[in-house]
Amino acid sequence: STVSSVYDPLGFLAPFILIGKQILQQLRRDKVDWDEPISDQVRVKWERWRSDLLELEVLEIPRCFVPNEFGEPTSIELHHFSDASVNGYAQCSYVQLVNKATMFTALWQWESHGSLLHGSYRFDNLLFKDFSRTFPGLFNNMQGVRFHRHTITY
Repeated sequence: STVSSVYDPLGFLAPFILIGKQILQQLRRDKVDWDEPISDQVRVKWERWRSDLLELEVLEIPRCFVPNEFGEPTSIELHHFSDASVNGYAQCSYVQLVNKATMFTALWQWESHGSLLHGSYRFDNLLFKDFSRTFPGLFNNMQGVRFHRHTITY
């Protein structure tokens, strides 16, 4: 329940949560029942992950995508990155703002700023296990396209 208690609707903590889920999956793979003691090796990983969990209390993520004094963006772009393996897949999206800031020696000086918009992952997806294990790259690209469509719609 500790892993599931981390609230992360935008997926910013996905790399951290993934470690906790990997530990739980190892316990399932070893067929450890909920009331059985766990091995020392797994316990050390779990205790390290739980102590790192406390560090999230000081994490601050700015929600404004346009920094102060950036000016009016001349271009706004969405960039999607995705990757997959037989163990799962991950996807993240960034918004990039471009601003033609000043004229500098007869050339325009461009200013650019990127912000993480969203991240998502699925670890060993049981629903699409056969498909995702056979074609992990194709499955992952489908997830990126789905998020892009959702982003553009809203």
